Amino acid sequence: MLKITRNILVFLKWANWIVGIPAALICGLLWMAPAQFIAAAQAANAEENPQAIVAFMGIVVLMMIIIMPATHALLTRLIAMIDTVETDTVFSAINAERLRGIAWALLVINLTDLGFGLASYLASEASGEYFGWSPSLTGWLAVLLLFVLAKVFQR
Repeated sequence: MLKITRNILVFLKWANWIVGIPAALICGLLWMAPAQFIAAAQAANAEENPQAIVAFMGIVVLMMIIIMPATHALLTRLIAMIDTVETDTVFSAINAERLRGIAWALLVINLTDLGFGLASYLASEASGEYFGWSPSLTGWLAVLLLFVLAKVFQR
């Protein structure tokens, strides 16, 4: 089962960059040529405020760029932890550090999600269209759990 999990995590690590690099390019285009995107939003019948929709798109893509390295760090550390199961060195100082790194990465992801929620609210207000978001308590509990587990692994 660990081998399957490891393969899935390796796939996700590569998928993170395969999706993320085009997102970075879109972000660059959004910031370099916003007029074209605003015109496209107007053509798509964005009723209230196409500038707000394009700004929201830019913020979302920018947040993806912030989340990409955090996701990479999380997946890389998790793969390394799985690799220690084979060598029977699971409860080690290095894995405690890896868990702490995973916790920090997940904290960055959760903070970015809060930023997305704020951007979603502001874009909804400005455009008259609903951009959905709901907070996730589970992600914040996972951050706390990982910091506690890192301390357990350290001892």
